[in-house]
Amino acid sequence: MSNVAYIIIWTVLLFFPLAAAIKRYWPAFVIYAVACAIFLAQMLQNHGGWDDLADAATLLTVIGPFYVVGSIVWLITYFKRIRK
Repeated sequence: MSNVAYIIIWTVLLFFPLAAAIKRYWPAFVIYAVACAIFLAQMLQNHGGWDDLADAATLLTVIGPFYVVGSIVWLITYFKRIRK
């Protein structure tokens, strides 16, 4: 992937935990932060020339579901706060 693609990916990946921290939705923040840490650790590994494919596969198969679960948790905690 190009540098522009990585900048866009990291901007999106860091936006969600930052927004969750600002709004103080801590369970969602923890899920997003774990996903970012996993993606960072995966990017720092040497994959023997398959780095782009490994990054894309990890993003789609691991990080994507983490962000879906984090978003669901965010919505659940949001609606619980509205009812109070």
